[in-house]
This record gives sequence, structure tokens and C-alpha cells, in this order.
Amino acid sequence: MALEKSTCEPPADCINCRRRAFCENFEYYEDDVEELEERLEAEREASEEQLEDGEKQSTEEGG
Repeated sequence: MALEKSTCEPPADCINCRRRAFCENFEYYEDDVEELEERLEAEREASEEQLEDGEKQSTEEGG
């Protein structure tokens, strides 16, 4: 029997998926999703730090 076709592409699509609790295949991708979420959080934090550093520099230059 063939695997059920899906319109999603795990694990990336699992990040914002609202059907995780109902997805029969999520358990196969759960570790990958957790790793992706950690990487995204780290990137978000790095972006925020860069923005804060940029704001500090522009305040120091203007003040």
C-alpha cells in the first residue's frame, strides 16, 4: 500500500502547523521540528540583538 499523499513538506511545514496533534506522521519529524524551532529562535534572538546594537549606535552617534 502506498503512503498517503500530503500537501505539506515536513519538517519545515510542521513549524506553523495547527494539526500537529492530529498528524499521524508528526512523531517521525518531531525531533527535526524541535531542532528547527531552536535554530529559528536563535536566529530571532540574533536579529533582535543586531537591531538593539544598531539602535544604540545611532543613539550614540546622534547624542
